[in-house]
Amino acid sequence: MFRNILWCMIAAALFSGCVRINVEQRDSSGRVTDRTSYYPLSKKKDMKRWEGITPLHLAAFNDNSGRVKALLNEGADPFAQTLEPVYERKLTPFELAGIVESDESAAILAEHMLKHYKQRLENNEDELISILALLWKRQPLLTLELTAKYGYDKWARHTLNKLFNTKKYSTKEGKITLVRTFAHRNDANALRYLAEACPSCVQEAYEQEIANLTEVFDTRRIVGKRIRGLKYYRPYVSASAYEKAIALQQRYNDAVRRQNAQFYDMIGQAFHRAASNTSTSTGSGGDTEFEVVLKCRSYYDIKHITLIRRADGYGNGLKEWANRNGESLCRQYAPDGYSQYDGVYNIKRR
Repeated sequence: MFRNILWCMIAAALFSGCVRINVEQRDSSGRVTDRTSYYPLSKKKDMKRWEGITPLHLAAFNDNSGRVKALLNEGADPFAQTLEPVYERKLTPFELAGIVESDESAAILAEHMLKHYKQRLENNEDELISILALLWKRQPLLTLELTAKYGYDKWARHTLNKLFNTKKYSTKEGKITLVRTFAHRNDANALRYLAEACPSCVQEAYEQEIANLTEVFDTRRIVGKRIRGLKYYRPYVSASAYEKAIALQQRYNDAVRRQNAQFYDMIGQAFHRAASNTSTSTGSGGDTEFEVVLKCRSYYDIKHITLIRRADGYGNGLKEWANRNGESLCRQYAPDGYSQYDGVYNIKRR
C-alpha cells in the first residue's frame, strides 16, 4: 500500500527569485518510487515554462481582465491548452482562471465562448457542461444570465432548477429575491425564464418593488435607475398593475424637473446678485462696448432694438440697467406702437 504524496524537501533558489518544489512519493518501506520537481503557480515567470502556455493563459492567471479582452478581440484561442506539470492536466485559460479564482477573467472568457462558439459547444456537450460546471462553482447567477442571454434554453432551465434547489432560493421569498436581483441587473432574458418557472414570484416581486420605491422615493440616481428598471416586469403583470410603474416614473420625472428648476433659479439669483454688487448705477461704467438687444412689443407683435452701452469686460450691470429703463427706452427708440418693454433678448460684446 502506498502512502500519500509527501512534501519532503523545499529547495529555495533565492538568488534566482523563484522557488522550486520537489515532490517524492514513497512506498510502505520508505523507498522512493517517484520524484517530481516543478515550479508553483504563484510564480508567473515559472508558468512560462509550461508546455503550450499562451499569453491568454497568463492574462487569465493574473486576472488581467483588460488584457484578456484585448487578446480575445485580437483572435486569441480560448480553447488553447497548456500542460500543467504536476498532474499533467491540460488546462484552457478559462479552467486556469477558475483554479486560481480569477473570477472577472473567468466571466469574460465564459461569455466569449458561449457567445462566439455556440455551434461548437452544442455539438460537444461535454465541453459545454465542463464550462458551465466550473462557472457554477464560483458564479451561479452568471451561469443563468449567460445561458439565458445566448439562447442555451436547456441549460438555462437546468441552471434555474439548480438555483431553486439551493438553500438561498428554495423558498418563495428566496425566489422573489432572485427575481428582484435580475430585475436590478436589467436582465430581461433571465426574467423570462423566471416568469416561466414561477409566474406568481415575478408578480409579487413587482409589487414589493413598487412598495419599496414608494417608501424610499427621492431623486437619487439609483432610485431613478430602479424605477426605469420596472419596465422589465411589463410583460408579466397586468396593464392596471403596470400603471403604478408609470405613475412612479412620472412622479420621479416631475421631481427631477422641479429640483433642476430650483437649482437653475438659485444659480441665476447668485449671478444676478454678483452683477448687481459690481455694477454702476447706470450700467455704463467700463471700457468695453456691448450690444444690448431689447424686446419691445405691441398688442400683437415684437420688435427688437439694439443699443450700444459700455461696461466692464463681463457686461456686469447691463441687464439690470435694461430692466430698470426698458419702458422708457422702448418709447424712445422703438417704432410707434411698440412701447411695452418685454425683456432683454441678447447682450453681446462688440
